[in-house]
Amino acid sequence: MDPSFWSRRTLAIVGLGQIGGSLALALRPLVSRVVGIDRDPAVIDHARRHGWIEAGAVDGWPLLAEADAVVVAGPRGGTPGGVGPAAPPPLVPLHI
Repeated sequence: MDPSFWSRRTLAIVGLGQIGGSLALALRPLVSRVVGIDRDPAVIDHARRHGWIEAGAVDGWPLLAEADAVVVAGPRGGTPGGVGPAAPPPLVPLHI
């Protein structure tokens, strides 16, 4: 894959805790844009203030429409109803 492929893409991260926040911080230089979704507004504000994400929301499912790839980094069983109902089909796994 062309290394510049991701530099033109938007990444969405669902869950900006320890794992999701670390991924946002690490992947931010490699992608064009990172958007984040978390159930805690303070976590979103923290991530935005530190430059890990450009946009974020508690009810951020519309942000998924902007994403070329989505990382789900929430606690196991911690996302009510899962992300399946919000995810547009078909989901294609990609490896970064």
